[in-house]
Amino acid sequence: MDNPRPLLGCLVLIVEDEPIISLDVAMTLETAGAEVLGPCYSAKSALDALDAVVKGRALHGAVIDVNLGGHTSEAVAKKLKKLSVPFVFHTGNIPVNGQVINGIDAPIVRKPSYPDELLQCVVGCVCQRS
Repeated sequence: MDNPRPLLGCLVLIVEDEPIISLDVAMTLETAGAEVLGPCYSAKSALDALDAVVKGRALHGAVIDVNLGGHTSEAVAKKLKKLSVPFVFHTGNIPVNGQVINGIDAPIVRKPSYPDELLQCVVGCVCQRS
């Protein structure tokens, strides 16, 4: 990546229930210039954050885990699609049978991932929207 801060000025939501992974993702995105919304550790907290952002400023993208403890991020993915916000699934559960990924068109980055791999995918999503 030629630009060291390709996400400068972008607001990116993180939905991840594992604290260490969420901090790693946040650091990766912040180093690339993004402002991070979250991390949100549940679908409910992510939906609440989305409702707050919709009333305020533009959300440029999101990184969401598929499984959030005892539930999935399906409702979050559907809301992001409805709002036309690009997102990346960041999951260790591949293949995912009968879960949220099925039927939702979004890039998938398998965990564990390298920061550059995740960043390249997020930048690709955000730039496609522009």
